Amino acid sequence: FTAVFVSVWTTAVCVGLLTLAVGQARAAPLALLWPFLVAGLAGSMELTDEQAAKLREHLLRGGFLFCDSFFGEDNYATFAESLRRVFPDRPIIDLTDAHPIFHTVFDLPEMTKVAIPHVSEAFYGGRMRRGPPRWQGVEDEDGRLMVLIAYNNDVQDAWQWADDPHYPSELVNLALRLGANVAMYAMTH
Repeated sequence: FTAVFVSVWTTAVCVGLLTLAVGQARAAPLALLWPFLVAGLAGSMELTDEQAAKLREHLLRGGFLFCDSFFGEDNYATFAESLRRVFPDRPIIDLTDAHPIFHTVFDLPEMTKVAIPHVSEAFYGGRMRRGPPRWQGVEDEDGRLMVLIAYNNDVQDAWQWADDPHYPSELVNLALRLGANVAMYAMTH
């Protein structure tokens, strides 16, 4: 399954880069050449006004941001404040299991109920300052999801530790399927 994920991921990124590069390579800032961005430890994100403006432009021009790996109310408050700098006019919405991002390549019908653990929880039974998982997002005026928020989750840890037998294989497979969905959604919507 990992080979399929890597193939889909690589194809999606290359198609996105090629599409953007053909028309805008000389005029676009470097970040615009990466249509799919991932923010790990998103609860530590403290954007300046200039960074927020650049990210807003990127997302409104068709870019996508996946925010992951943050837990607890304090981290969420810091993250939400930065995101409000990017989109003061757009709400953070709760996603339902029916959202297309959970069905683009793989059907993930109960994704909003899943909490993908941080490595300390998966390996050692530790507890993050976690509440229930929250799958949220920010949409543009046409309803295209521009920002996917995996709060009280650590999808990237499942990707990072996919080959370690201590990390629960069912959650690794779910995280990899979600990653394929996110990449394909980002490249096609």
